[in-house]
Amino acid sequence: MQTIEKGSFIGETIDVDGKEFRHCTFERCVLRFHGRETFATIECRFIDGCTLALADHAGVVVEQLRAFLGHGGGFADAARHFLYGPDAGPSARLH
Repeated sequence: MQTIEKGSFIGETIDVDGKEFRHCTFERCVLRFHGRETFATIECRFIDGCTLALADHAGVVVEQLRAFLGHGGGFADAARHFLYGPDAGPSARLH
């Protein structure tokens, strides 16, 4: 994983796959996640409406998990497991 330390990003779109951001500042940025590798933000600051954009397969996976949750049935439990973890209570949900 590539480490980026004390970076300052303003008004940029940043591909985040495979990167660890430490002590960075993001202002009006789009963090674009493709779903190829994980990423991390450690003690970073987010200012003025930064967003996370899902690209490529990352967006497809999230949409499929949402569909499983929305339609119930056998795969709803599997989706809850992937999104919330086996022991997560309602306060830990990703909404």
